Amino acid sequence: MSLTDVLQDPKLTKPVLVKSELARLTDVLQAICTHWEKSGLRLELFNGVSLGHAAGATLETQQTYLHQLESWLATLQEHSPFHDQLVSQSRGMSLLDLEKAQLSSFLRRLGAKVDDSLFSEIHDGDVIEVYLFNADGTATQVYRNVAFLQMCSYDLLTLVSHSMQDLFRRPGEIEARMNELIADLFTSTVVKPVDLPAHEITEIRHPRHRKFRIRIRYAAPLFNETGTPIGFVSTLSAEGSGSVFDGASHVQPIR
Repeated sequence: MSLTDVLQDPKLTKPVLVKSELARLTDVLQAICTHWEKSGLRLELFNGVSLGHAAGATLETQQTYLHQLESWLATLQEHSPFHDQLVSQSRGMSLLDLEKAQLSSFLRRLGAKVDDSLFSEIHDGDVIEVYLFNADGTATQVYRNVAFLQMCSYDLLTLVSHSMQDLFRRPGEIEARMNELIADLFTSTVVKPVDLPAHEITEIRHPRHRKFRIRIRYAAPLFNETGTPIGFVSTLSAEGSGSVFDGASHVQPIR
């Protein structure tokens, strides 16, 4: 389904506003994908399902998607000189330092405060994610690093328009324990090791229902400038079912 097909759907109630916001969304998604192509990854921007879902969202919700994607793009562009140097010449800032700098830059753009000790707990190969809380108590991913992109099967628009709980299924006892750990996270401002066993998660909205075995290493609470809890950062290790380039993922190598 193309963007034009979605915009001409008679079921849409605000075609002019939806067209404007969706056009901006797809422009930002394209710019993000162009950035990652420089490092050899081709990402799926959206599909008919995710675009239709975004088209049916309120204007305020679409603007939230747009703001989050623009913040991520600005972060990637800010560090692109270092990124291009690493890819083409393998010198200068290390990949790990780049990961930390990008995360710090994104959090600054978000206006989020985090304990600085988090950055000493980020290691090579870690999956790094930032989640913000929704009004209903769920959390939506607003930042992800290359290790996440190499593992995940979802297109980018699906990631920003659905909550973590809507995208990934965990064993019931793990889900319950995670909720307890997240609540406990905000009893202080410090980074905490996550006392949770390695477990399996399933991509429940993807037709392949890919499974991963993950171990969450550390979590850090995020606060806004007034000290209100707004979300969290987590680092984890993950193993997927098969190679990221075997056709099971939306990530494809550049030929």
